[in-house]
Amino acid sequence: MKKSLVLCLFLSAPVLFAQTTTVTAVLPASGVVTGGGFVHIRGVGLHGATQGCPGPSCTNSVKFGDASARIVSNTVSEIVAIAPPHAAGSVDVTVTITGIPAPLVLTNAYRYQSRSNEELERILVPVAASGPGPSSARFETEILITNASDESVPVMGADVLQNLGISPIPIPTLPPHTTGTFTDMLFNMPGHAGAFIYVPARLARDVITKVRVHDTSRDDAAFGVEIPAVSDLDYAATVRLAGIPTDPRFRTTLRVYAYDERNFGPVTLRVRDAADGTLLATVPVALSAVRLEEDILPASAQLSLDAIIEPLRSHARLRIDIADSDALRPIWGFVSITNNQTQEITLVTPQASGAAVTPEKIQLGWWAAKSNLLFVGEAVSTVYLKCSFGMFYTPPSLDSDGRFNATGSLSGPDPVQIREQPLNFEGRIADGWLNLTIRSGSTVITADQFQFAGPKQPGPLPVPCP
Repeated sequence: MKKSLVLCLFLSAPVLFAQTTTVTAVLPASGVVTGGGFVHIRGVGLHGATQGCPGPSCTNSVKFGDASARIVSNTVSEIVAIAPPHAAGSVDVTVTITGIPAPLVLTNAYRYQSRSNEELERILVPVAASGPGPSSARFETEILITNASDESVPVMGADVLQNLGISPIPIPTLPPHTTGTFTDMLFNMPGHAGAFIYVPARLARDVITKVRVHDTSRDDAAFGVEIPAVSDLDYAATVRLAGIPTDPRFRTTLRVYAYDERNFGPVTLRVRDAADGTLLATVPVALSAVRLEEDILPASAQLSLDAIIEPLRSHARLRIDIADSDALRPIWGFVSITNNQTQEITLVTPQASGAAVTPEKIQLGWWAAKSNLLFVGEAVSTVYLKCSFGMFYTPPSLDSDGRFNATGSLSGPDPVQIREQPLNFEGRIADGWLNLTIRSGSTVITADQFQFAGPKQPGPLPVPCP
């Protein structure tokens, strides 16, 4: 027998919850033993009551293990601290907030990693080839690598393979504070986009890779376009490319790259109207790999989007969402837009920090907004919206975009909230947030954004009003 949803009506005025202080995320959750990286500690009520306790003794503080960190930014929802040096291993992060009696201790929330001299950082150069183009154009890929460190930096990977047969294989090395030209040096194969290079991980922060594609026949009119050099942290479960024009004066090319050349699947393009998100087309795209012994060329696909765009000319701009076949394996991609007359190139690239992997289910437990609470249970979820109280059936799973739809009920002082039952609860989980919209037909009753707070109730529930 199905459980019935209980309707509760709070005949009371809105009640503000008491100020709570919680930490919901530590980003990133790891760093090197030398410290120096920015760590974002996010949550609620992190500013503290500094007005009632002025002076340096009353300021907030953060410790990584037993080492004090320097705070460089502090708002009510975030503390940005510089990780201090520390021995390798996981440490507690202790956050002390002015006006809060007990510090917040996040057990093993940050991990210090030691890097050996042999550890390498991989960099994807998305375009490594040069060649002719339409209208007598001649496109060249210029690759410049700058070593801003005080040590010599060896550059390994795709620039070494073409020297096979020579013993020993010479590895290009950049002296300190110099720039080397790697134009036409990187190994590439027809039908495969991009190449990998490797530099010592401990020096990677001081290695600057610049990739420029320019039309040599028109250098007097344009300098060309810069192609991003992609680190392993730039890959994402979903790549979103927004603002792609449908104007026939341009030709459009998509390039997609798998993170792992030995573990990848086809990707799916979901083409949407950029203005309202309407799904216009779904296109599967197969990636191909070279299968070399060395990991120097990514599994990739390069295809013209013109045939896909042609029937969609009535839409001024498009958005393309790209995900691996199971939405789990990381990918990266970009679109190049070339003017057919001038051969000028414009890029559409994803944001530097891509979307996180979509969870399979909603995390059970408490979620908190400014003055609202949501408890997600195994079968039924309960939402507390000021003087309103609602329930909906917990969805068994989320779709590949982190979305769900559920039916439920809501009661409260506003008659529109009980006019049509059941109501539709639409949600999406993205980048740690749960966005919830409650609709009655096409009418939006309320919408709010929640962050996960854990198994313990983070604040008081509304109390009945007289």
